[in-house]
Amino acid sequence: MSYPAWFVAVIVAVCSLFVKNSFSLVSATPFFTAQNEQREEILEEAKILNHIGLAHKLLKEYPEALDLFQQAVAMFEQINQPLLAAGTLTHIGEIYEARREWQKAKATFLQFQALVGQENNGQLKAVSLNRIGAIEQKLGNYQGAIDFHQQALTIFNSNKNWVGQGVAYNHLGTAYQALGRFDKKKKNFQ
Repeated sequence: MSYPAWFVAVIVAVCSLFVKNSFSLVSATPFFTAQNEQREEILEEAKILNHIGLAHKLLKEYPEALDLFQQAVAMFEQINQPLLAAGTLTHIGEIYEARREWQKAKATFLQFQALVGQENNGQLKAVSLNRIGAIEQKLGNYQGAIDFHQQALTIFNSNKNWVGQGVAYNHLGTAYQALGRFDKKKKNFQ
């Protein structure tokens, strides 16, 4: 679903005002007495930055979006929220993909993979492996892509994730096709 540019612009403006006001409230408060309150405040600020970043991403205002996403990732990591940081890294990686900055996209998804590995989340790890494999294909490293997709496929098979398996098989077939391995391509597309 896409939103009209005017709608996204209004959302960005409203969120920006909210962030500016909430930051001034935070700076007016000398210290939070309870660590949990401070953690919740950081969490909310990071979520707001993430949402404003999404609005900028929709408008293809990538430098602004990257800045906001990077601030949000740092805040999520500060309060030990690796899955939220990983989710924001996905947005960063997608921007690098849109800009065809494949090495930066790959580095971002490797960072994503490290964070989800801390949480022992196999599904998210497999998704990141597929993303990295797709980037390897863009870089022309088809054997590397196959290795990443095979790892993803193993995880998807063990979790009986049929959709993930289909995506991995599709990527494998495409990589084998690029290598001229039509026997393997056919096997993966069946």
